[in-house]
Amino acid sequence: MVADPRWFLSRTALATEVVTSLIEGPSARLSQVVHSGFPPGVRLTKGTVTVADGLARVDLTGDGLENDLAQREIHAQLRSSLQSVPGVNRVELLIDGVAVADPSNPISDEPASQGAMKPVGFVDGTFGIISAAEAEPITDISEFVESLDANAVSVSRSRTVAAVRNSDGVSIISGGSVALIDQRRALLEPSVDDDLWAWTVSAADPTVIRVTTADGAQHAFSAPWLADLDVRTLRVAPGGSLVAAYINDGANSRVLVAGVIRDNDGVPTGVSEQADVEMWVGGEAIDFDWVDSQRFVALSKQGNAGKVTVGGPGMFSVEQGSVPNAVHVAGGGSRAQIRVATSDGEFYAPQGSSGWQQVANSVELLGKRG
Repeated sequence: MVADPRWFLSRTALATEVVTSLIEGPSARLSQVVHSGFPPGVRLTKGTVTVADGLARVDLTGDGLENDLAQREIHAQLRSSLQSVPGVNRVELLIDGVAVADPSNPISDEPASQGAMKPVGFVDGTFGIISAAEAEPITDISEFVESLDANAVSVSRSRTVAAVRNSDGVSIISGGSVALIDQRRALLEPSVDDDLWAWTVSAADPTVIRVTTADGAQHAFSAPWLADLDVRTLRVAPGGSLVAAYINDGANSRVLVAGVIRDNDGVPTGVSEQADVEMWVGGEAIDFDWVDSQRFVALSKQGNAGKVTVGGPGMFSVEQGSVPNAVHVAGGGSRAQIRVATSDGEFYAPQGSSGWQQVANSVELLGKRG
């Protein structure tokens, strides 16, 4: 599931307008990135979606609806898209008036997550999965990261590939070997997508994104929407369909999100020609990460502290307190797994709706997953 934000007036016909927009298909920005479960030519049987006692009944007609995969995808799109419609908490799909055999599951306010993942980083000189106040080494990864004098590390969600930045550039680690893949100046923190491509970009010319695999395959493509911008972070979302750039603009910062274009083998071949601003944040941009495939977390400067703000494509952002001297943030797969590190090695986890509690004081570098 990939978020494709749309905005509607909140009125009686809202459910019908949302479903009609789904039937029309992806936006131009994501047309080369995603596909819809709704087959071409499908329409609402009676032109409207009825809502009664929290149940939205979506009656469709057209060719291709008898396909099981299409039905599963349509159900998923309807449940996720109608969750924001007031008064809707269940969805029923019908084809030509006949209900499709699928439970009308309650609609959750929480987007689908890739699953919580423990953060990675250096604790007392050891790199690995941070648990309590220790780092558990990662096989075929940790010893090589430790040898590179790293100042930024991203580990794939599968724990099989890492991209490491140091004074020489960015290196990729996989299968017990290390290869230097990018030596451009002013390289930003790297990212590793779910297909194990390492993404690198230089703050000196952020319009050129380079992607590399451990077996040496490498190519570059253009992101024209990053021209002349002060890019602080560029990261690929879980699932690999979206890429976000955290932009500093003096006293404020913002998040730009674009689609990732891939071939049939999952190879990233480009990004959409335009990107949308999906969050504005007060304060200078410090750090950024995806929480899951639909939400992200930004760290911005607020006096001597780092303000934590959570948002996502098509979502209103929510400020969630601040951490003194914060310099790094990691998403983790759920809000409870967001972690913030400070310049003096303190390590914070969420407490309540907007509080933060210190859970360690010897984290020398907080890495990213993905």
